[in-house]
Amino acid sequence: MQMPSDIANFEKLWLISILIGIVQSAHSFQNQEYSRDSYLIVLVIQSLTVILMLVLVFMASRKKSRFCKYFLVLMFIIGIPFYIPFLADFLAGALNAILSVTQLFFQAFGLYFLFREKK
Repeated sequence: MQMPSDIANFEKLWLISILIGIVQSAHSFQNQEYSRDSYLIVLVIQSLTVILMLVLVFMASRKKSRFCKYFLVLMFIIGIPFYIPFLADFLAGALNAILSVTQLFFQAFGLYFLFREKK
């Protein structure tokens, strides 16, 4: 059974967004100095976050989980106030700013496709 095009668009946009986040984290990470323990903690937290996001995206798109759909929306909405203060820091580095804004738009458009009703 083929996935509806809107759900496929949602999934693609969010998977690309996750990939952008990984690239952005790797780029930002190069500019930071961490102790060995801090490095491991950051790596574990980011890995768990990526896994959680992948599970939520696949559960929302493939299993049509209403809980996951609304949880993604809730996380997106809650994340916006935290995103705004960091945007000034991201703007200091052109690549991070481009990646960050692109990631945000991909997530927003992905959510649009997730909830768009077929006519």
